[in-house]
Amino acid sequence: MCIRDRYQRRVHGDNLKKDVEMLKQLTSELKKVTETIQGVNAKLETSLGELDAGLQRAKTAVDEQISGVSRALDRCKTNMNQVNTAVKTVGSTVNKAIEEVNKLAQGVDDISKVDVGGIIDDILGD
Repeated sequence: MCIRDRYQRRVHGDNLKKDVEMLKQLTSELKKVTETIQGVNAKLETSLGELDAGLQRAKTAVDEQISGVSRALDRCKTNMNQVNTAVKTVGSTVNKAIEEVNKLAQGVDDISKVDVGGIIDDILGD
C-alpha cells in the first residue's frame, strides 16, 4: 500500500468522523427544535381553548341581551296597544261630549229665539 492510499483512507476516515459528529449535533438541535415546536403547539392549543371559551361566553351574553331587547320590545308593543285603545276611548268620549254640547247649544239657540217678553205679556194679561 502506498502512502497516498493510506493518506486518502485517513482523510476519508477523518471526514466520516466529522460527518458523524455533525450529524449528532444536528440531531441534538433537531430534538431541541422539536421540543420547542411541541411547547408552542401546547400553548397554542391552550390559547385556542381559552379563546373558544371566551367566544362562547360572549355569545351567551349577546344572546341574553337579544332576548332582553326582544322582551322589552314586546312590552313596548303591549303598552302602545293600550295607549292606542285609551286614545280611541278618549276620542269617542270627546266626540260624544261635543255632540252633547252641540245639542245644548242648539237648545240655547232655540230658547234665545223665544219671545220671552210676549210670554210674560200673555201671562200678565197685557
